[in-house]
Amino acid sequence: MLKRVIPIMMVAVLLILSVTGCGTQTVPKNEPNNKAETSNEEKIRVALITDNQVGVNPFFTQMEIGMERAINELGIEGAFIESTDINALEENIRASVADGYDLIIATSAASEDPLSRIAKNSSGIAFAIIDVSSEIENVRSVFFKEQEGAFLVGAIAGLVTETQKVGHVSSMQTPGTYKYRWGFEQGVKKVNPNASVSFSYVGSYSDPAKAKELANLLNSQGADFINAQCAVGNLGVIEAAGEKGFFTSGQDVDMTGNDVEHVITSQLKATDVVVYETIKDFVEGNWDNEKHVYGVKEGAIGVVHITKEGENPMHDVLTPEIINTVKDLYQQISNGDIVLEVPEEK
Repeated sequence: MLKRVIPIMMVAVLLILSVTGCGTQTVPKNEPNNKAETSNEEKIRVALITDNQVGVNPFFTQMEIGMERAINELGIEGAFIESTDINALEENIRASVADGYDLIIATSAASEDPLSRIAKNSSGIAFAIIDVSSEIENVRSVFFKEQEGAFLVGAIAGLVTETQKVGHVSSMQTPGTYKYRWGFEQGVKKVNPNASVSFSYVGSYSDPAKAKELANLLNSQGADFINAQCAVGNLGVIEAAGEKGFFTSGQDVDMTGNDVEHVITSQLKATDVVVYETIKDFVEGNWDNEKHVYGVKEGAIGVVHITKEGENPMHDVLTPEIINTVKDLYQQISNGDIVLEVPEEK
């Protein structure tokens, strides 16, 4: 069973009790680690540490599913540790090191600085970090090809727009979010060269009110499909779509159920897949500190109604012709006929 551990008030106690030693050893590359197959005391112990509460962001909810799968299929002992702010995040990483976890997985860019400081002084422990590039020898960097899913959503937008204007509400103007924006625009232009794409930035990952305001502005300028890519702010874009009548898309998980009349698809980012595969590599002795990148071919990136059946009925606007066109683009990405290499943002 998955453990939820280390409330912040317990951190100091854990550090005191565990400071006498983190007697873990780095698993040799290409040699299976048999700890997972022996007694409970000998099980491989994995901590997955978020920088926010799970219920706030589906990005983290899926990770918990990946951890549960690893516990059930790989026989590890797993702990899912939620942090309420950046200070709690660092304390939770330190506490997990002190408590002797064999593998510690950090879940987003917010973890970069604290994990880097701690990992440099914890050479006997393996770390992984999602969506961040690290050069530290005991840290694996895990990335997604978000541009591939964004490309397919962009193709849907380009095929359903009647005004020839589509929009995109992004959380931040950063290199990480640029993959989404670039891929979305490439997908629109692939199927509809005459359509224009406009971008807006919330400046936050958790501001639905601002996201709604920006979506309303884009719609007032003619956009009849507005892609939501602003984390918790997606809820504001979806609310605006319901009030104004434009089409939109969700992110990370199937969000069509939020408004089946207006959320006609969702870009899927299967964080459960990368959590499971990261733990599996560690258990099987295939650990390294290389950069591992997952896309549609690996099943980590997808789009509702294209790569995966939706949880809700398909909207009538998604005709068989549109679905077949976008599925063909998906196949071309999967087999390498379409390669989406993201340039540096200009």
